[in-house]
Amino acid sequence: MDAPQHKPSPAIILERFHQKYPQYAALPRNSMAGHPGGFILVSYVEGDAVLHLTVSAEGDILAATGDFYNIYSRNGLLLYTEKNGTYPDGYDPGPEGIVDEQFNIVAPAIFDEIRLFENEYLLVRSKNNYGLLSRAGREILPVRYSEIFFETQNGRFYAQAGDHYEMHDRDGRLTDTIPYPKLLLIQAHGKTLLKAITVRHNAEPGQDDINQVTGKTGLLDLDGHTLIPAAYDLLKTGTYVVLMKSEQLQYDTSNPFGWHTTDLYYTVTGGKWGVTDYRHTMLVPFEYEYIRALHKEGLYLVNKGGRPFYSRGHRDDAEWGIKGGKWGLVNVQHDILVPVIHERCEIHENEILFQQGYGELVDKNRPYITHSF
Repeated sequence: MDAPQHKPSPAIILERFHQKYPQYAALPRNSMAGHPGGFILVSYVEGDAVLHLTVSAEGDILAATGDFYNIYSRNGLLLYTEKNGTYPDGYDPGPEGIVDEQFNIVAPAIFDEIRLFENEYLLVRSKNNYGLLSRAGREILPVRYSEIFFETQNGRFYAQAGDHYEMHDRDGRLTDTIPYPKLLLIQAHGKTLLKAITVRHNAEPGQDDINQVTGKTGLLDLDGHTLIPAAYDLLKTGTYVVLMKSEQLQYDTSNPFGWHTTDLYYTVTGGKWGVTDYRHTMLVPFEYEYIRALHKEGLYLVNKGGRPFYSRGHRDDAEWGIKGGKWGLVNVQHDILVPVIHERCEIHENEILFQQGYGELVDKNRPYITHSF
């Protein structure tokens, strides 16, 4: 078996190049970058001009040009600009385009951003609109979408077009539309699904994650078929699906509990929580103010009469909680394992402690009950 061939480093390629073409070694070098294709891109200042060259692994010149203002390598692409931008207080490279290693134009310099997408395509942006090109520069999707994402399982692009999404195949052909203004790809119970969100209201907290509670949300399969209708204010996936629904949610962002904290939190009242499966079969009815799924499959802490709150804090993992009310424990068949009459509960590794009355925490010097799992 032949030993694997190692690509020479950019520095070695440059040294080979200077040995073959010593006249360039004397020029001021503007930049040098390696390329995954095994060549380097190197630029020299020659008088008032900048000369760009691609150089093979053996140190030979593949192509040379002085026609472009700038050429640079990024994520395996050779990008170019025709002129500098006009910002007087800082460098702006101007619109980007793409060239190949021979400096043939693949995509014209008309885009604000170009990046490699799924290793096969070019995602291009002009202002706030996105489109898609092939690696050879052929238009797949025009530059008119607010968002584009791809799912490998069905080979479909999902492109946000105003109040709906379009589904396109790999060649850009329209295959279907999905009538929701926001879709999110999620992993749920071993499957890739679409979380659909309806028109969101202008909620006061103004956080991105508020879409979980201000617009109605549901689940779709990758072909856009409804699994759980977008009729819920909250949707949390696991072995089963925890949902919250309401006629009118009420938010309070004025530190309603009087906590001494700089964390962002707000209370959400007016909703009822329940549990369904992924076929939207009701398992735990919508009669609780809060439900928390436990790591033991099919067990749920439930609360009646409490005041739910949503805490963003300074973390990426924002979380729900509840203050007050009565706690109990149910299973996915809605069998009452612990009656919903306890003011306190504590979750431990293999058990939960429940207690009526007393202080903020379970007092083990007073009567309490346990449920092991």
